[in-house]
Amino acid sequence: MSRRMRFYAARRRLCHHNCFPAQELSECGPFKPPLHAFDLAGNTEARRKQCRGVAKAVQKIPVILTRPKGSNSVFKAGIAPNVRDRLEFIRSPLLEITPIEQSADCSGAQHAIFTSANGVKLAPNGNGRRAFCVGRKTTELAQSHGWDGVFAGATVTGLKEYVLTQQPQGEIHHYSGVFVRGNVAKELSAAGLNVMNVPLYDQRLLPFSAEALAVLQAKTPVIVPLFSPRTAAHFGAMAPAHPKLYIIAMSSAVADSLEEIAVSQLMVAQEPTAKSMAVCVEYLILNDSLG
Repeated sequence: MSRRMRFYAARRRLCHHNCFPAQELSECGPFKPPLHAFDLAGNTEARRKQCRGVAKAVQKIPVILTRPKGSNSVFKAGIAPNVRDRLEFIRSPLLEITPIEQSADCSGAQHAIFTSANGVKLAPNGNGRRAFCVGRKTTELAQSHGWDGVFAGATVTGLKEYVLTQQPQGEIHHYSGVFVRGNVAKELSAAGLNVMNVPLYDQRLLPFSAEALAVLQAKTPVIVPLFSPRTAAHFGAMAPAHPKLYIIAMSSAVADSLEEIAVSQLMVAQEPTAKSMAVCVEYLILNDSLG
């Protein structure tokens, strides 16, 4: 990997011609100062028009959406409109969520652990029982499904530490997919808690869509946000060599799963949230980082 960046991106940028800081490419500043202000900076009216001309000529940058169907709306909505207008979203889910049948009753536990929204959607109704959740969105979703949802951390590691401090008594079910990262049930059980993993869905790997593959085989810049270690590993195994590949990883664990794939830039979100991922996209576009 050529570069890895952890950052919290500012939303403001400088125009190509060193004009005043601007939030939109269509202007050379968030306000229109007197012309003499531009003259003092060496920016004439003609150059201001040139700035606008550059913005209009910019090609849309493809962004490959790798999350399962129906999981991209929060991420896309979090991108500022002036940036979103410069992007071309290409759907290519690399995972398909498939519910699986349970051979035994899995609804009788006193507590639950949720490390994904899919676990919440397929689990029994909470009926007021306590649920320890990873992420704010998963917590809110659990609450809407009848659970007494508690935000237990932004990562699986944080959740395990939090649950151990709470020492919940009785049976705990970790509702998850077939492929689980972090050994939640095993590690908490080893620490003395009664935790059982209950897989509710399979995560079937998918190939690239035809449109995504065409973009990856081209020479133009492409942005690929990756939200899970398994998706990242799958992407790295399939992706052809690309001279201008910009990857945004939701966490260090996601970035590490890419192994030795060559990228122009690898960015790790400040927080493992869709909003932080959106900020990374804004940074790439507004700071002219794409070659």
